[in-house]
Amino acid sequence: LAVPASLMSFAFVLLERWAPNYRSDYALASLEASTVWTMTNAVLMFMIAFRTRQAFARFWEGTGLLHQMKGEWFDTVSN
Repeated sequence: LAVPASLMSFAFVLLERWAPNYRSDYALASLEASTVWTMTNAVLMFMIAFRTRQAFARFWEGTGLLHQMKGEWFDTVSN
């Protein structure tokens, strides 16, 4: 998460140096800091929720496979 954000910040700094009026040219000058903060937090929360959902899915898949393996071992030993 830190690397893409760092690269994007670096790109905005370079863009500000090479084209100082790009915000007014693309109607971005009206964006306030609170709007940018809200958009950043929304994207960050979406990414965290997605990663958490993926982690839970992997955990429960592993748990199911472990129970399946335990059952197969039990069947093998009991016969």
